[in-house]
Amino acid sequence: MPLILMLACVEGGLRWAESWEVIGLTQDGTLIDVSFVRGNSGVWAGSGHVRAVVATRKEGSVLFGLDAMPEEVHTLERGLAIGPDELSETGGVWTLSLQEGDDLDGYRDLRLTIGEGQGRTDTVDMGHWQVEATEILGKAQGYSRVGQRDRLFVGNALVLHREGERPPGLRGATRMAAFVMNDSLSIGVDQVGSQVLAWASIEGGRLPADDAVLRVGPMNEVQLDFWPSVDLVVQIGPRKPRARMEPLGHLSTPEQIAMDAWVGTPTRRISRGEAIVLYEGKPLSAPAVLLWVDSEEEATKDLER
Repeated sequence: MPLILMLACVEGGLRWAESWEVIGLTQDGTLIDVSFVRGNSGVWAGSGHVRAVVATRKEGSVLFGLDAMPEEVHTLERGLAIGPDELSETGGVWTLSLQEGDDLDGYRDLRLTIGEGQGRTDTVDMGHWQVEATEILGKAQGYSRVGQRDRLFVGNALVLHREGERPPGLRGATRMAAFVMNDSLSIGVDQVGSQVLAWASIEGGRLPADDAVLRVGPMNEVQLDFWPSVDLVVQIGPRKPRARMEPLGHLSTPEQIAMDAWVGTPTRRISRGEAIVLYEGKPLSAPAVLLWVDSEEEATKDLER
């Protein structure tokens, strides 16, 4: 049995995990990708982990990271608190707060509120793994601070919730996702194999998404196809900025070696995109976010170009 499983305590299963994700895109093209995770991977069952990246076109990426013991992890009615960091919802408004002190890089702070939302999706059961978009689109505003430098954010964001016994990353499954968002539309497909969480909202109207699928074309373009449920097709080309994180970076070296030998070590890659939305034959343009989580470098090379 791999070391990663032998050392984990059993509470909710050896591979159980829960994650809350915030994915945002600002008006100036800045990407925000935040994950709050609690789970049983590694030595300490119930430990918590925060990973976040703020990526800009000109200045590159700023990473946030925190690993916390089980007693520092608190489940909220909607959201998680891990150490001093928190993602929570009150009265229809989501609040994200990250703070980090680092002797080398200086103090870091990230604050974001997400309100005026357009609702949530139903939960999709992916076989011992459930996913939902708890907010498909909200107006986001906030700031980040690195040392003495502040950056203001105005844009849009969504919130995803994922929970279960078999996270895709711990079974070597590839997650492919694309999200198109601006003030008037939100379109998303979050896909693991043939299992799909999808939604589409244009001008406040929800469209059927039962047949949605994500495909990667021969020129590395991403297509979201909602036919025949609705006459909606989206073409997305990846653009800068791009960023990456290691979701299981909290594992010890022996655990990471065992994980790599077992199913490979997943990497989370995110990229801004430009989307052309064809709805009932009418073209619309909108910014997008592309997200891949896998251990196959070849499968995500399009996000690296």
